[in-house]
Amino acid sequence: MNLVKNLTVIRQNSWIRLFAMGGFSLVVVGLILLTPVRYQYQNGMNALNRKEYEEAHTFLVAAHALIPGPLMRWLPPSDQYRMAMAMGKALYYRVAKERDAQTVFNTLEEAIKHIQRATAIEPMGYKALHLQARITARLEQIFPMIHPKEMNPYHALPLYRTAIHLRPAGITIHYEMLKYMDAMKITDGFDALLGYTVHIYPPAYHHLKKEPFFTEARKAIMKEGVIKATEMEITPRESYSVLSSIYLDEKDYAKAAHCYAESLRFNSERNTWVNFLQMGKRFMQAGESEKAHSFFVQAMEQTYGEEREKVLKQIYAHYKREEDLEGFMLTCGYFQQYLPPFEGLALIMARCRMEMGLYELAKATLIKRRDEAPTARLFALLAEIAARQKRYDEMELTSHRATVLAPDNGAYWLLFSKALYYQKKYDRAEQAAAKAIELAPENSTFRKWRERLRQKGKNKKS
Repeated sequence: MNLVKNLTVIRQNSWIRLFAMGGFSLVVVGLILLTPVRYQYQNGMNALNRKEYEEAHTFLVAAHALIPGPLMRWLPPSDQYRMAMAMGKALYYRVAKERDAQTVFNTLEEAIKHIQRATAIEPMGYKALHLQARITARLEQIFPMIHPKEMNPYHALPLYRTAIHLRPAGITIHYEMLKYMDAMKITDGFDALLGYTVHIYPPAYHHLKKEPFFTEARKAIMKEGVIKATEMEITPRESYSVLSSIYLDEKDYAKAAHCYAESLRFNSERNTWVNFLQMGKRFMQAGESEKAHSFFVQAMEQTYGEEREKVLKQIYAHYKREEDLEGFMLTCGYFQQYLPPFEGLALIMARCRMEMGLYELAKATLIKRRDEAPTARLFALLAEIAARQKRYDEMELTSHRATVLAPDNGAYWLLFSKALYYQKKYDRAEQAAAKAIELAPENSTFRKWRERLRQKGKNKKS
């Protein structure tokens, strides 16, 4: 009895070992077969990431060819999904710039089969459905050109709606659906979708207002969506900033300034000189100069060196556009009060006074700075002021000093050449112009000036 029992146990263990050995063999065979498949697939994905779609398609076709038909259904669903998505993408983008309608149509019909397979594997995944909607939309548009007498079997609208249902905050899907509906002249539900899109993502307003379907009526719809976003504090920093730009377009400067100030309250650690500069501009347009000055000072305080001068030039340019040079000089008084002195401020104050025709005041500003720290930029601006006053001997002296301090600056040699020309010192003027061209051979302004001098010399000889 015990002998029979022992023999039975031995027999059962033998079957288990045999089965285990067979399973192990299948695994080994599977790995051997799938290794080159994964290699080709990865090459295809790398090509997709590089946007080399023809190459990607070649690798992915090779990966499919290496899988025996019966083995495909034994692949894990996740692998089947990824391969189907990759092939669909490669085919879709492969004909993105193709002009032949028949080629595009045939390729997209092949692509849609792969994506439909991916959707069947993962029906609740929005990525496959989104791509299916995108491909279907193109097929829907091309089908009438290929089969003008047949009923169009492609309709992307239900797919887009389902994709949005699966991804209610997916701004890309909303944006594409709007463009699709506009292209297909679908008006039912368009305005509601437009308002909802800017409601869930207010920055979309900046893109949507550039679309052909943008009208003043639809601007009002989008504005209402942005207002709702601010009330619900959906990305409040961005929402208030967008609303500010809308009011700015409407020339409601007080509301524009208020909304921009509100935007800076949220995630204030992200505030930079750019934000303070914009805030200053809005308060200036709203006529609140004291607040504008305060924000301009904050913008300047956050910068140093060349960047500080860049900000200062932007502020000056804004005042020039507003034709308020007096206001700029008042703002500079705040800069002098709250910031340590620096050459850029003296230069731009002098330039502003020069533009106002206050030449002596401009010179006084520069001379004071010159006595502290003489530089080429300072002498060059003194030369420009002298030119405005037609004091060409003074222009010659100051522009020459600029070339001494910065001998590699072609613009200063051009200035010096002009000073000599105005005094009829034509030979020296041409020599200075030649030096400018030597320093910057590609500069067309320098070459034109020397040509003018040479023409003057020819006329003089004749």
